Amino acid sequence: MYKLLITFLCSIIFVFNTTAHTLIKSELIKKIEKEKSILKRIDLMVDLAELNIEGDSATFFSQVKTIKSLSNENNYVKGIAECEYLIGDYYYTKGKLEVSHSYFNKAKDLFIKIKNKKRLADTYTFIGIIYSELSMFDKSLNFYISSEKLYEELHDTSGLIQSDINIGATYSDIQLYEKAKNYYEKALNLSLATNNKENTAYCYANLGVCQKITGNYAKALEYYIKLETIAEELSNKYLIGTAYLNMANLFINMNEPYKGYQIAKKYLKLYANSTEPATLYYGYNVLGNSEIDLGEFNQGIKHLLISLDKAKEINSGNLILQTSNNLADAYEIINDFKQAYFYKKITYQLSDSLFKANNIKQMTDIETKYQTEKKEHQIEVLNKDKKLQDLELEKKQKELRNRNYIIFGIAIVLLIIIFFSSALYKTLQLKRKANFLLKQRNVEIQQKNEEIMAQRDEIQAQRDEVTNQRDKIAIQQKKITDSILYASRIQNAVLPPTEILKEYLPEHFILYRPRDIVSGDFYWIHQQQAKIFIAAADCTGHGIPGAFMSMMGVAFLNEIITKLNNPTASEILDQLRVNVKRSLHQTGKTGEQKDGMDISLCIIDKDKKQLEFAGANNPLYIIPSVILKECEEQLSCAAKSRIDASTEPALSNANVLSITTRLIELKGDKMPIGVHLTDEKPFTNNVYEYNLGDTIFLFSDGYNDQFGGPHEKKFMQSRFKQLLLDINSKPLSEQKNELEYSIERWMGKHEQIDDILVIGVRIV
Repeated sequence: MYKLLITFLCSIIFVFNTTAHTLIKSELIKKIEKEKSILKRIDLMVDLAELNIEGDSATFFSQVKTIKSLSNENNYVKGIAECEYLIGDYYYTKGKLEVSHSYFNKAKDLFIKIKNKKRLADTYTFIGIIYSELSMFDKSLNFYISSEKLYEELHDTSGLIQSDINIGATYSDIQLYEKAKNYYEKALNLSLATNNKENTAYCYANLGVCQKITGNYAKALEYYIKLETIAEELSNKYLIGTAYLNMANLFINMNEPYKGYQIAKKYLKLYANSTEPATLYYGYNVLGNSEIDLGEFNQGIKHLLISLDKAKEINSGNLILQTSNNLADAYEIINDFKQAYFYKKITYQLSDSLFKANNIKQMTDIETKYQTEKKEHQIEVLNKDKKLQDLELEKKQKELRNRNYIIFGIAIVLLIIIFFSSALYKTLQLKRKANFLLKQRNVEIQQKNEEIMAQRDEIQAQRDEVTNQRDKIAIQQKKITDSILYASRIQNAVLPPTEILKEYLPEHFILYRPRDIVSGDFYWIHQQQAKIFIAAADCTGHGIPGAFMSMMGVAFLNEIITKLNNPTASEILDQLRVNVKRSLHQTGKTGEQKDGMDISLCIIDKDKKQLEFAGANNPLYIIPSVILKECEEQLSCAAKSRIDASTEPALSNANVLSITTRLIELKGDKMPIGVHLTDEKPFTNNVYEYNLGDTIFLFSDGYNDQFGGPHEKKFMQSRFKQLLLDINSKPLSEQKNELEYSIERWMGKHEQIDDILVIGVRIV
């Protein structure tokens, strides 16, 4: 409740009213548009992003992403460092201290690299604040001292004031109040010398806290009134709230809870629209404590519970400990010992963790150093004034003589008491012996009862905690599932609708089985004059990552077919590869992500009765409507293709010769849509003269790679080819059913391991 150092830095940087924010943003946007130097433009964009830290998070992260991208492109390390600093600041305002600490550490290393002392000092200050929030006072003090040295080198008065206040607050936390007071007064003198009213107000606030802790309430109230006066003069909402909060706590300590209650209500009214957990924590905490002191126990406990929730949201062990202790005291007053025990237990557990041995050792070392300095100062004063030393010695000797007289008198009184006590003891001795065994037995029974009650309460509390965690997990799981289902509806919306498919392809089927709710496989169909474009793609990954890639693939194909004039199948894949690499920033460097997609794409030209095909790792199968010999005469490919009779080992030569239709495989190139480790080359464009009634199949590898069967192996390509030949005489709608039935039977007890996509089209 008494730690103001953390909120101090945030308010120094970001205390603006709404109108000022709007005006500054407008000016910055104009400057960014006019600035020709890219590095200066990045610096202005950093200033603009700072204004959005407490605003719309989507806008803020979008701006930071742009800044980081431009900084990387121009090798501007300062811009990258400022991005890490901004993200650290953002997560700090959200109470996520561990995440904030990691980003500030990255910023620190980058500022050291470019030797930017000013920003390095600011970063040291923020890291010190985080360690202070986590009650790691030895580490916070080291960072504050480091920032103070840098500010002194830079002659940065404002930074020195900030560092002195933070160091003073840390000494206050480890109860070295005199040392804390010295640093606060040092900061106050600098603030008054520079006529900085805002810094002066913060110094008054911290000096008031120090005076209150040491019991000097009148002096504390004087500082708080000065703080309130400056805050109202500056119309500074944060400083006004700080004044209200400190005065409310002070009146509670002065046993004037009604005044504390009134000021606490003013504080909460001032921050009625605030959503910041730290702001709400302090308001409800002081309100609840004042209500408890006024005897309004139900209201007081209610507001303390709200305060505890906010402390947990901030993840501050110190605040949780303090509020739990207040709740334990409140429940004890109303005789609810079960709840009192529960919260007192939390208090003890947190106390043990926050003040562990090594932390206590650090604080003891600081205290010892302070006491040593104090004694050296006393010796110096005594050496300067020998007469004062003699007078002090004479005074102590006189006190010693008086003490001896008192001890002598007490001894005589004790002897008299002992004499009478011995007489009474003899009278009561027999009775004590008679009652001893009975009392001992009662004590043992009572101890066992207390142990049983404590164990029962602990078990019940653990059960309640487990139940709460289970309910939270169930709610979170439902939210995630609902989001994915909504994403599935969006993904299905971009796929070709059924009406379009029936119009373009009268005889077709599409077997589309995502492994998860959303899919990394997608299909794309487009008609342009007498040409029909069909694609089946398998993106890297499945589920949500694959779905993102599939959405991007559909968008790129639509863009390419619009921009290119009468493209071939290979030209479409070449351009698709360019778009994917550019969008994913793929350069082929070692360690870089190799995301992309495998795809088979064909173009049915009804005027020329030709089929063009190009593939990235995926082939296309054709089952002709004529006998094999005629198919061989019609096949004309720009790249090597293979006419392949089914090679299922179970078939004999006689069986192979008895089949009058054969399966033709047009192979794709062995490279993906995306970055490729070996030398990339243009995709091959295959041309095939088709006959009416020919059936073509495009597919991903999900069907062939599915595990199952009697030996728990993959379905494999050869088995898939034979299956297509076996069902070729059936209508396409029945072929789809046969494919689904076959893969279900093959999977058996196995789960689907990948997205499945098979497209069958009979050319009519």
